[in-house]
Amino acid sequence: MKIIYNSLVLVLIFLTFSCSEQGKKERKEISNIKKVTVAFTGFGCEGRCPFQALSIDSSLTANYYGGKFAEKNGFYSGKVDQVEWSNIQTRFEKFTEIGLDTTEYQKTDHPSVEISINTDTKVYRFKENTGKIAETDLDVLYWFIRLTSNTNNLKKTDSLDFATSIQYEKL
Repeated sequence: MKIIYNSLVLVLIFLTFSCSEQGKKERKEISNIKKVTVAFTGFGCEGRCPFQALSIDSSLTANYYGGKFAEKNGFYSGKVDQVEWSNIQTRFEKFTEIGLDTTEYQKTDHPSVEISINTDTKVYRFKENTGKIAETDLDVLYWFIRLTSNTNNLKKTDSLDFATSIQYEKL
């Protein structure tokens, strides 16, 4: 009887770990991010809010546009390293799984942000006033857009296209 009981316990432990690992594999396949684009409008605040757009994809290509009041003005293109790309996938995975956290009340003196996350199977799009986004999610978006200040290898280019509906300001 003791042998049967011990065998049953081992089988249950094995099943628990194998199901847990399978769930992790399926989740990673579903949320395999290929490209992230974030654009801030630059309008809607009483202060100096820059228009900025940053797009980074799985080939490690970064494209940036900075309009009026941005730290870098113009179009830039370059590469990010694999560590940054892994950080991006980790931080933006939450948006593909449960969406963007928003509050009930909107602060009107904040710019809008548009987010586009491309996976193998779906494109997730969010467009919201930053005054309505929960602070933890907003921290991710500002972290992402600030990657351009940490990336010195972005080189100025003539023009770029971004998959956003927010109209960017002409220089």
